[in-house]
Amino acid sequence: MGNALLKHYDWDRSKAASGGVGMLWQIFPGRDRKSKKQVSIFLIQKKSIPRVGRDELWEKVIKKDASILTKLRHPHVLDVKRAPCEDRSALVFVTEPVVCSLANLLGDTRGIEGVVPGAAAEGKDGKGNGSTSLQLPAHLANVQITHLDVKNGLRQLVECLEFLHTSGRLIHGHVSPCNIYLTPSGHWKLAGFGFSQKAETQTTLVDCGIDFGPFDTQKKKGATKDKLLMVPEFIFSAPEMVLKKRYDSRVDVFSLGQVAYHLCKFIAKKQHSPKPVASIDEYRAWIGSLHRPLILDSIPKTLRKYLARMLAVDPTHRASLKGFLSSEYYNDVLVRTLRYLDGLLQTDLKTRVQFLRQLPKVINLFDARNAEMKVLPKLMLQWKVGEKPLMLYTLPAILKCAERMPKRSFAEKIVPVLRRVSQIKTPQFVYVVLSNFTFLVEKTDDGQQQGLLVPLLLAGLESKENRLQDLAMRKIVETANANKFAYSALKTDILPKIQRLAKGPGPAEVRAGALNAIGNLFELFDKVTVKELIIPAVNDA
Repeated sequence: MGNALLKHYDWDRSKAASGGVGMLWQIFPGRDRKSKKQVSIFLIQKKSIPRVGRDELWEKVIKKDASILTKLRHPHVLDVKRAPCEDRSALVFVTEPVVCSLANLLGDTRGIEGVVPGAAAEGKDGKGNGSTSLQLPAHLANVQITHLDVKNGLRQLVECLEFLHTSGRLIHGHVSPCNIYLTPSGHWKLAGFGFSQKAETQTTLVDCGIDFGPFDTQKKKGATKDKLLMVPEFIFSAPEMVLKKRYDSRVDVFSLGQVAYHLCKFIAKKQHSPKPVASIDEYRAWIGSLHRPLILDSIPKTLRKYLARMLAVDPTHRASLKGFLSSEYYNDVLVRTLRYLDGLLQTDLKTRVQFLRQLPKVINLFDARNAEMKVLPKLMLQWKVGEKPLMLYTLPAILKCAERMPKRSFAEKIVPVLRRVSQIKTPQFVYVVLSNFTFLVEKTDDGQQQGLLVPLLLAGLESKENRLQDLAMRKIVETANANKFAYSALKTDILPKIQRLAKGPGPAEVRAGALNAIGNLFELFDKVTVKELIIPAVNDA
């Protein structure tokens, strides 16, 4: 493909995702050839758009979407790294890394080459009913979302929409899984501004210029399907937008409610994408059903009441975005913690320290995946600020996240932290590491132990603080007796330091602790070492 923007990137066409209107945007993982940074490449080819209305869709929706997205800046709006570049056959722009759209996770695989759109594996009943599983490409098969992901993701979308409605003076008009993207860290990002409208205030009414049908299907087979690409998905569109043709920002509340409803049903029952509403007549019938009490059995109890209000057919009875975040659904310590972490760098020093000191108590409430993917990245941002007092208060929470991490992730994300601590090596930092020493030995290989952990142990032994010396000796005995240390490190590096503490000068309790450590370790050494080093050290003490 000859698009000028692509020459700056290496990209993998075998790991595609898709999203946007009609799932027409193909998304590929890429890497900037100059900076080596990871990106995502969004590509749409003109030939993928049906001829009927192609030019109109290209100019009024596709290019508008990319153009607005480039101008908007918000933590929960998809971040464009390189502006759109158009040639005769395609439009390309580059964003922060994303994994896929939420629509992909719900089973909509249109736009992903080699995958049958919406295909599902049949269950044991052989009919594909009740026990179906999604057929996603291999690189997406292990991507999962939990109720916590949904709760936190919806919170991010609410904050994004509030920004659009106030500071951005925009009505999105197409809040849908196809326009919500998942980053590698589990962050949800909103895009898809092709049907957005300017609105001075949240209650400013705008005219809907979208033709929702009915469409003339006599001239060409499949014309209705082609025309549906040119409108927001019916099932995520508010009734006043489709039927009354005048609406305000409350249409986005309805759409968000629909997103929440279908995501919760998907998690509870592993259902596929919602059955599409294929015409305006079907839409009228569907909206009529919303007047009856909603069936919310798959929805968390704390969400049901507010969700029903978000899906009110009459916009004057519809709940607000702001009220959503203060509803019973968000009376959750985990979501409150994630929300606070998002704004941590904007708080004052005293408040940050208070929060960071309490955070390790909360981290174990997260499952291992969310601790690593959602909590740790925010802590690493704090760590990278490089202010030692804040680094010190951040370190216990980082190590708490690390306890349940697989070794590969630990080596990638935590070993650099330990390397930085070994450079700082002040008593406070050493104490935090030694307090977590048992699991750190389990996670590190021999080289990392020798290069990072042993020097920190020695720093503890050499410290002038008695409590740190005592902690170091206790951790040495504990880990050595469990055969966690290389014999050479124990004999050559650690034993001589303990011998010096046993001989003194120093407080009696330190000398006694050193002798006790030697007594607990001597069985690990060969007879020559015991005779030539350990017995003389005991006698000299």
